[in-house]
Amino acid sequence: MSAGLPPPDYTVNEAGERIIAASRRPDGTVRKERRVRAGYVPQEEQQVYVSRGTAFRQNVPKCPGFEEASAEPAKPKSKSAAKNAKRKEKRQAEQAAPAAGGAEAAAAAVQGLSLGGGSGGNGGAAQAPAAAAAEAAAEEPPSLEKQIKKVRKKVQQAEALAKKRADGAALSAEEEAKLGKLAAWQEELRQLEAQL
Repeated sequence: MSAGLPPPDYTVNEAGERIIAASRRPDGTVRKERRVRAGYVPQEEQQVYVSRGTAFRQNVPKCPGFEEASAEPAKPKSKSAAKNAKRKEKRQAEQAAPAAGGAEAAAAAVQGLSLGGGSGGNGGAAQAPAAAAAEAAAEEPPSLEKQIKKVRKKVQQAEALAKKRADGAALSAEEEAKLGKLAAWQEELRQLEAQL
């Protein structure tokens, strides 16, 4: 029996045997009637096996209002995931704050836009406000934390050069210049950390 066909119609003869009646195939040939053995159940009519564990899980009563998703304990965030979430919140806060003041600039930019996409007059003027906004974002000073990180790196490099010179190695002119700026960088680092 193929899975696409409906289950056969059984008839019971006078001897009490089940018989599948004769039928015609789609190509016109005839199937002869077939006797079904006693106790035989075709695979399509057999019940699907369900293990005890599956049956138990299906019959377990559920509490009203219980949601399985909320039953799982929340995993604590890893150090980097927490750091990334904090950065994301900070970025969203920074974007929300300038958006209020930038509404007038956005309105002015919309005023300068033209609806026609042709070679007509105001196309270059519409690009100017967008370029000015991009330059303003580029000129924005880096955050205090980033500045501190940069200066710390410079101080560490200069200290490494000082150790290298103390060990007796010769330094290039570039390395000597970097070493000469060590005191200034240390002072800048102290000032930045005081602002934090």
